Amino acid sequence: MMLLLALLQTALLSAARAVTVYGQIPFGQTSALSATATATDSPRPVQTLAAYDETILDPPIPPQDQALTFTLHLSATNATVPNLSIMQHGSFYGFSIEISYLQVPFLNLLGQIQQRAGGMHIRIGGNTQDFAYHVDHIDGGYATSKETKDARNPTLTPAVMYTDELFNIAANISSLVNVGWYFGIPMNDTNWRLQIAERSQAILGERLLGLQAGNEPDYYLGHRHRIEPYDAYEYTEEFDSLVQAIQDNRNIPIKNMLIGPSLAAGPWLPERLWSTGYLDKFKDSLKIITMEQYDELIRYFEAHTNLKP
Repeated sequence: MMLLLALLQTALLSAARAVTVYGQIPFGQTSALSATATATDSPRPVQTLAAYDETILDPPIPPQDQALTFTLHLSATNATVPNLSIMQHGSFYGFSIEISYLQVPFLNLLGQIQQRAGGMHIRIGGNTQDFAYHVDHIDGGYATSKETKDARNPTLTPAVMYTDELFNIAANISSLVNVGWYFGIPMNDTNWRLQIAERSQAILGERLLGLQAGNEPDYYLGHRHRIEPYDAYEYTEEFDSLVQAIQDNRNIPIKNMLIGPSLAAGPWLPERLWSTGYLDKFKDSLKIITMEQYDELIRYFEAHTNLKP
């Protein structure tokens, strides 16, 4: 986080454009490629992530019988195109980052994406958001700090302390590139800690796009964050309690920017939650309806070496 602050300060103080090199070996690669390798060498496996594999493969010869001229019939407007989605902005695809994890080169990536898509949405949250709490100061000037992982927690999620500097960093990033932010309100229990809603609204303003209320609540019981009985009805009651707490909080001026339910295709099907009246009951508080679905090969690639594509 200190590196990120230093980068932001440098960008604000200097108008010069430059490329920052963080190392000659890509992230995830254990060693540099051999300097003796030539273009004629046969391809050999590289012990690195696929995105940084520099193996050169010979492309197949293009087929010679393919049509080189053809006609495309395109509609003049989208009104006559069946099964077409509503219009999406370039920021439709975004990033989700754990609240405790952010690297300096990420700002460079955001700049590249802005040039192509016009902007980007970033969600700061994950399992750590449910255990996050606000403090006035962290030694060393850090924006966040992790506590010891709880071995009793199946996800080994540490509690994350954060200061206002977390939102100041986000605001400074948004001053450089077109980024909007989502943060999450902790729901590891119902003693509501609403500082993340209070401070994010105060500091980020219109750059704050939404506040996630709960992260994978269908797994709360299995992860021992709740005791039985806990089902869709209990979660709906908790959500109602959170909505009421926000309504009563004068430091949260915007009341209708909640995001939910953020189920993770776990024990509850969405229909199970809809049957509680969730959508109708909270339609005036919800800004976005969300679900979470993970590609196992992406999520567990590095953690589970026995996972095959």
